[in-house]
Amino acid sequence: MLQGSLTMHGVSRSVALDTTYLGTVNGGYGQESRCAALATAEPHREDYTLNWRPMPARGITVVGPTVRLDLDVQAMHRTHDTPTPPR
Repeated sequence: MLQGSLTMHGVSRSVALDTTYLGTVNGGYGQESRCAALATAEPHREDYTLNWRPMPARGITVVGPTVRLDLDVQAMHRTHDTPTPPR
């Protein structure tokens, strides 16, 4: 669990991210050290003053009361001599 602050539409709230560490590997351009993780959160729209209509005129739900965030993060260790990947 990772705790932080999330800002949407100018409103900041504390949010907890459920995290999964996927490990490290040496590879890629220049054989640098990389790590990866997944994170998810589901903040409530009303906490960020997002206006929404749960039921339009015909009774069909368009959006729910929460927003699902899914993050797939990869990071690499970089030193002064790590080469820059080509574009």
